[in-house]
Amino acid sequence: MFILNKKYSSIEQYFLEHILEQDIFHNTRLPAYQTSSFTATLYELEKSLDAIRIDRDLYITSKRLNASGLRKEKLVEYRDAVFAFAAQMEYFTLPQIRLAGFNHPLEEYSFNDTFYERIIWSHPEIRSIHMASHIIFNTSSSEANFTSFIHYIMSKSIQMDLYTFIQK
Repeated sequence: MFILNKKYSSIEQYFLEHILEQDIFHNTRLPAYQTSSFTATLYELEKSLDAIRIDRDLYITSKRLNASGLRKEKLVEYRDAVFAFAAQMEYFTLPQIRLAGFNHPLEEYSFNDTFYERIIWSHPEIRSIHMASHIIFNTSSSEANFTSFIHYIMSKSIQMDLYTFIQK
């Protein structure tokens, strides 16, 4: 499917270098970017915090973060701090933990919530449910899905009106 220069041992290596050589990577949804090789490479870059989504199809790379003095260790420290803060919460969102008092020096950079949510998403012990406005995170060892989240909300109260349900 691909023709590669000899300097690349695989298409994944090409994608990896192509993404990381840029400060901001824009996924233009080219046919090559719609392959499983590309998707897997981008997923691994996100999980390793070498490329972090900042908006739909936009990713800031470790090249740009490092140039700004923002090393991966600070990102890992942030996600670990979130995990420690939310460890007793079965489900949480970024706005919810902020309201509960969570703060961290990384938030002084004033990135959008997508950036911070994707850092949290990369934590190996946190599961996620992607919603339109935010990601709902799960710290339990069980699989996180929307159905289990609804059951969790409903199990916390015998009855509630629709407004309260939406707020929760």
